[in-house]
Amino acid sequence: MNNNTSRPLPITAIILLFLILCGGGYLVLKGWQSFLQTRKLNLEKAIASLTNEFPLAQIAIQQTQPEIAGQVVFFGPNGTPIKGEAFEMTGEDLYIEFLVISWQYLTNRFVFAYPQRIYSEKVAPEDGIDILSSYTNNLSLTNEAEKLAILLLNQTPPSGVSLNQKTTVAVHQYPGRSWQNTSYEVIYRQNGTLELREKP
Repeated sequence: MNNNTSRPLPITAIILLFLILCGGGYLVLKGWQSFLQTRKLNLEKAIASLTNEFPLAQIAIQQTQPEIAGQVVFFGPNGTPIKGEAFEMTGEDLYIEFLVISWQYLTNRFVFAYPQRIYSEKVAPEDGIDILSSYTNNLSLTNEAEKLAILLLNQTPPSGVSLNQKTTVAVHQYPGRSWQNTSYEVIYRQNGTLELREKP
């Protein structure tokens, strides 16, 4: 007659299994802590690279009549060139539109600005040159400041970062002031202001 009753595990096997589970859990926890620590250090490194003021764009105007034409180079959140775009359109006043995102890390507030489109007083925004997707596609996932910019734009900010607001700002010349065949820059400040100024 076969006896199919199973024997209980010996106490040493239970202890060994418990130790294996504890060891595995410890390794997973250590790995997770290491990952979080690395992510925090990368975030702090990205934030430390932000300056109070740097160029968002440089504009070279080559023609103002009968159309306005030239080229604009857009910069990343750490001040490096990201995207160049040639333009030629009817009108006399060029508009360069940016998406401005205000965000906070712990108690410190910051601003990122992303170029959206180029248009004029005679070319409606929806008929202008779209910039945002090609600009973000050129942001680098190996650069911590640019990686953070992508995360903020996709509304998946890392731990400790909170989004405050998104606004759209278009820079252009003051009324009565015309563009010249020269170079300009758009300056971005961490207090949220953008300024268009002629380069010396």
